[in-house]
Parts: sequence; C-alpha cells; structure tokens
Amino acid sequence: MNKLLAILLTLGSFSSFACIDYESTSEICVDDTVFKGSEYKHGAKVVAINSHENTITVRSVNNRKLYVERARDLDLTKGCLLGVCVDDTVFKGSEYKYGAKVVAINSYENTITVRSVNSSKLFVERARDLDLTKGCLLGVCVDDTVFKGSEYKYGAKVVAINSYENTITVRSVNSSKLFVERARDLDLTKGCLLGVCVDDTVFKGSEYKYGAKVVAINSHENTITVRSVNNSKLFVERARDLDVVDACVDYGTAERSMHNFPND
Repeated sequence: MNKLLAILLTLGSFSSFACIDYESTSEICVDDTVFKGSEYKHGAKVVAINSHENTITVRSVNNRKLYVERARDLDLTKGCLLGVCVDDTVFKGSEYKYGAKVVAINSYENTITVRSVNSSKLFVERARDLDLTKGCLLGVCVDDTVFKGSEYKYGAKVVAINSYENTITVRSVNSSKLFVERARDLDLTKGCLLGVCVDDTVFKGSEYKYGAKVVAINSHENTITVRSVNNSKLFVERARDLDVVDACVDYGTAERSMHNFPND
C-alpha cells in the first residue's frame, strides 16, 4: 500500500504540470516534439515534466527509450531566433550543398538545430552564421541572377543572404557550386550606370569587333560587365569608356557659334 501511494505521488508531481516556461517567450508542454542538438536523430517526445526540478522526461522517437533532460538543453520545434524560424530552409556559406532545414531552436544557447537536405544529418549552428533564403542586401535579392566581373561565365543565382556578415551565398550557373561573396562585389543584372543600361549594345572604340552586350552593373565599383558579341567572353569596363548604340549626344551649339557656322 505504501509503495502504491509513493508511485501515485511521484506520478502526480509530473502530470500536474502540463507545461514548463521556456525563456518566458514560450513553453515546453507534454506531447511536444523536441531535439537536443544532434543527439536525437528524429527528435524526442515530451512525456512528463517536473517543474520543481526543471527537468523533462522524453521518449526518443528513434529507440523509444526514456531520458531525463534539463529544460534549457532542449530545442523547441517552434518559434524564431534572429529571424531564423523553424521550417526555414537555410544555408551556411558553401557548407550545405542543397541547404538545410531548420528543425528546432534553443533560445537559451542561441543555437539552431538544422537537418542537411543532402545527408539528412543533424547539425547545431549559431543563428548569426546562417544565411536566409529570403530578403535583400544592398540591392541584391534572393533569386537574382548576378555576376562578379568575369568570374562567373554564365552568372550566378543568389540562394541566400546573411545580413549579419554582409555576405551573399550564390550558386554558379555553370558549375552549380556554392560560393560566398560580399554584396558590394556583385554586379546586378538590372539598372543603369551613367546612361549605360543592362541589355544595351555597346562598343569601346575599336576593341569590340561586333560590339558587346551589357550583362550586369556594379554601382559600388562604377563598373560594367559586358559580353563580347564576337567571342562571348566577359569583360569589365568603366561606364565612361563605353560607346552606346542608339544613343545621341549634344554636338556643341557653343562650337557652332564659335566658328560662325551659318544657320541651316
């Protein structure tokens, strides 16, 4: 009888508290799925909570065994941290070939647990190290096609942005490899610079036999990336050195009066 009473009292201390505060912004509740860094391959289910000890009893989804964890060590499968939210697809420079899925967040440790799309393995990352697959930085936006002078033969696609590090993760159209670039080093495939616009046909004196096509513009460096019509190679030029097809230029009314040309 005494043993039965002790068991009932023990169960009561766990089941009477369905949730426990987690960083005051959220809470861990019975039936929640949680992670602990990369320890639980498929997560763990919260089965009981002891709010007196701040401990959580969880059952591993993978092996069905019970484990006792501290609340602060567990990662919640809900919420956001520094703009990174559960279920987001993120990158970390060129480390994750096809990105990673955010599965859980630990706001105590400021860490994010992610699952690699390529290998399905779990990794623990700092929130500020992750690149978001949304947003813009210095006019460069996710999904834009960009160039970096003559480095990317067919350009590169912007896949993610890290506003903390001021970096852009791009995927080369030619090789499909990932590269990390500074935003200011990238040339945009939109806009104009000193009257020269993307898609314009230009010449540079007699250098381009059949002219060149403007493919991208870098307003930070005041440079224009062009593709030669003759050999399809990329070249970086200063905007002021380029001759624009179909443009007009004032031909000095002051010069006419200086030489006393007769009126037409």
